[in-house]
Amino acid sequence: WHNMEVVHTEALESVKKAQEEGKQSVLFTHGYSTSRNGKTTARSQVRKAMRSKEATPYILRSQCIQHFSVFVAVIRPKKA
Repeated sequence: WHNMEVVHTEALESVKKAQEEGKQSVLFTHGYSTSRNGKTTARSQVRKAMRSKEATPYILRSQCIQHFSVFVAVIRPKKA
């Protein structure tokens, strides 16, 4: 559980840092899902983080790309 919490936290921190640095996007390579009942994966944690309210100020959700093994988070430009 601790490792999956770290994945979630680092995903959010990555988009925050990318916005601060003026990046356009962040590519998360989370691997294919091997989830089953009672199992949590890096893929589910990255996607959960990108759907969360905490990510909203940092990403343009409508432009993000979800793929089977990666997630491309498009970064919201920082306000002047």
